[in-house]
Amino acid sequence: MNPFRQSRLLIGMALIMLGVLFILMNVGVIESIPFSYFWPVILMLVGVGKLFQAENGKARWDGIWLILVGVWLQVATLKLFDLTFRNSWPLVLVVWGIYLTGAALTRKPHVTLVKENSNGN
Repeated sequence: MNPFRQSRLLIGMALIMLGVLFILMNVGVIESIPFSYFWPVILMLVGVGKLFQAENGKARWDGIWLILVGVWLQVATLKLFDLTFRNSWPLVLVVWGIYLTGAALTRKPHVTLVKENSNGN
């Protein structure tokens, strides 16, 4: 699937979910939710989009990174597991360190091949 179709698919799915959520709130199935609590979902959706469109390892890591940051921000915004921005920021350092370590271990070193001339130099 080409990247343009994938991004349209992702946006379409997000709109469907948002519409269903509004319908459920309007008919009283679920309580009204302040959407200011869910702004990190935008980062997660962008990360999922990057993950679908990734053509190399770096692009995949970028998508995963955005998803993880979005999850952290969502958890801190909703204060899940008693985590807030103030007490959970070290998690970002840990995840960032894992990312950098993984990237350093998985990247192949750049090798420059020197072409010999006819004199053997």
